[in-house]
Amino acid sequence: MSTHTSPSIDKTVADIRSFYQQIDQAIQQLQTSSKISCLAGCDHCCRNPHIEVSIAEILPTAYQIYRNGHAEDVYQQLMKDPPTLCYFYDSKVNPRGSCQNYQDRPALCRMFGFAAVRDKNGRQRISTCRPIKQVHAEAIAAIEARLHSEDMEIPLLSHIQLRLQAIDARLDTKPRPINEALRLAIQWIAILFDYDQSVPDPHPEHEKEQPRIV
Repeated sequence: MSTHTSPSIDKTVADIRSFYQQIDQAIQQLQTSSKISCLAGCDHCCRNPHIEVSIAEILPTAYQIYRNGHAEDVYQQLMKDPPTLCYFYDSKVNPRGSCQNYQDRPALCRMFGFAAVRDKNGRQRISTCRPIKQVHAEAIAAIEARLHSEDMEIPLLSHIQLRLQAIDARLDTKPRPINEALRLAIQWIAILFDYDQSVPDPHPEHEKEQPRIV
């Protein structure tokens, strides 16, 4: 097995992480100015069994799993017995939060609750969860009023995949169930490491055989 890491994938992952830092800063500014935040210990979003992210979003996670030597174990578990909820969700480990992948969590997980979507009329509204709406109803209404008057800008969920593809055009930005996206991202990372290919086919629709994940 080659021990050489493709400079291309190193840079791609570094650029995605840098982009995520920008998202985090924008959301922090919103939270500071509006006084809204996730509720302490809340895992309402994590318990959704229908979370979808792209391979591109979860690539830093797959990269770190491989670097830590856990790719084969995680890949095989996701192939044979994938959990109903996100692979990294564990409500028993941390009473203040349930994500075991917080640092490299996908863009959706970073943004939900504090990002904007467009309604059928093209107007922006904040995409947030029921617990935040219940606790911060007045603050949410004030944010939406400012969004409607175009007096405020917050990250748009619909722009995320475009930004990720701009980082690396090879990246698959199709939303998929989160555990499937993680498995396919590990597969792509493994191909890059094992075969030292700088331009593999990142689209899982084209996969021929299950690769060797070692």
